[in-house]
Amino acid sequence: MGRNKLISLLMTALICCLLLSGSCKKSDPDPLYPWLTGIYRGTTSQNDTIAMEVGNIQGILYITMMKLNYRIPGGGTDRVLMADPDGLTSLSTTFFSLPINTSPHRSFIDGNFNLNNMTVTGTFKMYSNSHPDNPATGNYTAIKIK
Repeated sequence: MGRNKLISLLMTALICCLLLSGSCKKSDPDPLYPWLTGIYRGTTSQNDTIAMEVGNIQGILYITMMKLNYRIPGGGTDRVLMADPDGLTSLSTTFFSLPINTSPHRSFIDGNFNLNNMTVTGTFKMYSNSHPDNPATGNYTAIKIK
């Protein structure tokens, strides 16, 4: 093989390596339980829907989306719909607590993931402006759908 052909082949290989290495996105490090990432859907004790997404952000699991439909005591319905690709709240091992508001009372959704069957169970307490002393409360179960 001629010297010019060898140099040309090495240059082509070098350019290919540089292009391939520059186009690969570095992924986030694995969290403690990487298989928890995904979307979960389920039903509340009020027979309404709940959905959430768990994402891996730099090796830490976060709730990145939460949707909860609930019934207000005394009549009516309301919902929580929150999303943030940077995370709403992080998981502490398999548990999370997502504060919704703190004034005048603390509304929240919390949950604990079951590693054996890929479900999450939890509770919620939601205060509304129309019934500030009578919160909507309940529990839920959701299963990983993807």
